[in-house]
Amino acid sequence: MTSEVAAGPVKIPENLPPGKYEIRLASAAEKATLPFEVRDKIKVELLQPQSGTIIYLTPDQKTAALPVTWRGSEEVVLYQLILAEDPGFKNILKKLNVEGSDFRFTGLTARKYFLRVLALENGIPRAESAVHTIAVEEKLPEVTGLYPNPDQKVDVTKSAGLNLKWKPVSGATSYEVKVFQKRKGALVLVDARTTKNNALTVSDFKKLKEGDVIWEVRAQQSDRAGKVIQKSEPVRSHVNLSFGPALPAPEIVPVVEE
Repeated sequence: MTSEVAAGPVKIPENLPPGKYEIRLASAAEKATLPFEVRDKIKVELLQPQSGTIIYLTPDQKTAALPVTWRGSEEVVLYQLILAEDPGFKNILKKLNVEGSDFRFTGLTARKYFLRVLALENGIPRAESAVHTIAVEEKLPEVTGLYPNPDQKVDVTKSAGLNLKWKPVSGATSYEVKVFQKRKGALVLVDARTTKNNALTVSDFKKLKEGDVIWEVRAQQSDRAGKVIQKSEPVRSHVNLSFGPALPAPEIVPVVEE
């Protein structure tokens, strides 16, 4: 491409395909050549942690660790990790250059963090990831949204059991549920189970009697090996249990004599 322009800036055509180019300037008095290169656009993708991740400190922890992984480009060797306390990255907490595609931050205290990864070339960012938000909190929050509502009368024969529900807790890997009833003036545990869902049905009528039922649920957090490392404070509710007009018929199991 050749064109004549008056003195001033030279406009380079947009959407040039990748390759090496040069600009040649010539006048009656002198000549000049300016080489430049157009490269394919690269991406850097922050894989872990996912945005919105919440890390809960266990009772014996004062700080948390944050593993970070990303997907970059074969053309890039050096990346820059930036951890800030605001989404505009005006208040930088940590900034470091890393080779490879993973890193582990340590010593994070309870607060909100903003993280992104930049691909560097000659110390200049060539691409950057989206910003991910991470929060470190001191303890697992209590369960909320317990259902049935307190003092509600529930006929278990219509629903084939006592259906208990609650809102899921962010960071919880399971829930511990206990069901109590008063027997001879004392509160007796009649059922106790752990579930990964935010609902549980007690369908064994032999465990239940008509009257007030007290149940509690607490969120649990487990490590990768499945060991429970933290529990929230238990939350209780109660319902009035009814078997309807008649108790359910007991299951009859035939006995076969050999």
